[in-house]
Amino acid sequence: MLSKLGLGERIELLGRHFRGEKASKLCSEYQISRVLFYRLLNRYNKSGYLVGSILPQKAKKSRQIRQASEEVEERVKELVISDPAFSSHKISLILTNFEEGKYKLGNHGVQNILRRLDLNTIDKRAAWVTDQSIYKVHQ
Repeated sequence: MLSKLGLGERIELLGRHFRGEKASKLCSEYQISRVLFYRLLNRYNKSGYLVGSILPQKAKKSRQIRQASEEVEERVKELVISDPAFSSHKISLILTNFEEGKYKLGNHGVQNILRRLDLNTIDKRAAWVTDQSIYKVHQ
């Protein structure tokens, strides 16, 4: 598994390959697939032989296709700050009815946002609101 190899092992692996050792032998020894080996090698070659190119890469965080926009998430946070006791149903109702349909987000969407922000219980929302107010005071 490539993620288990440190930078030193990756450099050693590529060095041994450039000195003529077969890729299949190296892959067996380092317990990685040939696909991962060649992916690492291509990354190294395309970068112009920069060592930084073979560092372990972190997964890019991206939004899911149907995930609520950041604007909607911010509005949900504002509603939670205004009243932490609001349920996901109430937040959904406010978003769709009282804001002239600007935000079309159902109860399940609100629940997903609250879960992602770790605000899915009233106690967590109340603690978060308290933290937010303390943070704003100290700014």
